[in-house]
Amino acid sequence: MREHSINSYLITCCILAYGAGSLYGAATYYVSPSGSDKASGTSSKTAWKTINRVNQAKFVPGDSILFQGGATFAGRIYLDQNSAGTAAQPITISSYASGRAIIAAPANSGSIYIYNTAGIRISNLTVTGNLNSTNRPDGIMFYNDLPNDTKLSFVQISDVEASGFRGQGISIGAWNGKSGFADVRITGVSVHDNIMTGINVWGPDDASRPGYAHRNIYIGYSKAYNNSGLANYSTHSGSGIVVGDTDGGTVERSVAYSNGSQNTTWAGPYGIWGYDVNNFVIQYNESFGNKTQGGADGGGFDLDGGAMNSIMQYNYSHDNDGPG
Repeated sequence: MREHSINSYLITCCILAYGAGSLYGAATYYVSPSGSDKASGTSSKTAWKTINRVNQAKFVPGDSILFQGGATFAGRIYLDQNSAGTAAQPITISSYASGRAIIAAPANSGSIYIYNTAGIRISNLTVTGNLNSTNRPDGIMFYNDLPNDTKLSFVQISDVEASGFRGQGISIGAWNGKSGFADVRITGVSVHDNIMTGINVWGPDDASRPGYAHRNIYIGYSKAYNNSGLANYSTHSGSGIVVGDTDGGTVERSVAYSNGSQNTTWAGPYGIWGYDVNNFVIQYNESFGNKTQGGADGGGFDLDGGAMNSIMQYNYSHDNDGPG
């Protein structure tokens, strides 16, 4: 009789543990204004309430974090090395129910910051910033400063709107040797009314070290517009889409327009361009109405310094301050 009771107890414990979510496998977590941070988060009826609760959790491959569509959530989502997905089982940040959730950045901060980790998919969200920030936060930022030229693989951003940031709308960045990101895909996004850039892929651009920070970057079917640039800034600002320090990349079937209106530096912005790139293609895009108050650039398309083995084809450039 005692043995039977112990076995029943063990079976019950196993069932309860498995139901706890990511301890034993992937889970879906819900966030709703009507939720509670003391709840389990594993159904829309037991949803968490705040971004702060999300930031306290650790996520495993295949987990999803879903915010209620149409609702606004104040704060910055932050994931680091404690939460990493894979290409086969990414960690997903998205919306549920009807419409997109809005991630409203706090003052002087971005909406989503992914630090030294990858295997992340972000989709079906609106991220908004505050142009009165005293610094230059980015809307969605992936950043890698790991040692040993580490490439973090698999980043997907799709069906996202990013606006109102003094920095970049979307930023894929690195700053330690040739560490960076690989297999990045940005599609169907709208980045507008930011200050520094719409979409920016960047790295140290260190000529003393061979190679590139990033590999296999794809940007397609996206819009970058009204990204104004910053007056009296030390270098160019106000581009639509920029890719740098990258080996293997494509920007296609996208539109960049009305960017760069406040840039005053001698090195101006472009609608769509690349620098320090290898095997980079710009094709089937339209770039128009881009501006500069500086003495150069302000054009439609550009393959700039350090571009090698790269192609610009089948694009339409018109009505820019600078060259096509």
